[in-house]
Amino acid sequence: MTASEERSFEELYRELEETAKQLERGNLPLEEALRLYERGTELVDRLREILRNAELRVQQLHARLASDESELREVESEYQAGGR
Repeated sequence: MTASEERSFEELYRELEETAKQLERGNLPLEEALRLYERGTELVDRLREILRNAELRVQQLHARLASDESELREVESEYQAGGR
């Protein structure tokens, strides 16, 4: 795992913002501008990966909740049917 993979989304996003600010200010030597641009694209890729993983986790939790809710309704129906 690389250092950027261990850092939080917020830390990586702050670095991306700072990188973008440096590029927007301009007056950089070409090689420095290219290095910053490359780093920015690496950060964007990692941030997208983090967001995709978070979205997958939310989808899994949502599916689990829906399943649990369905089971709870079945138990509730059985309970109500048995109590009558």
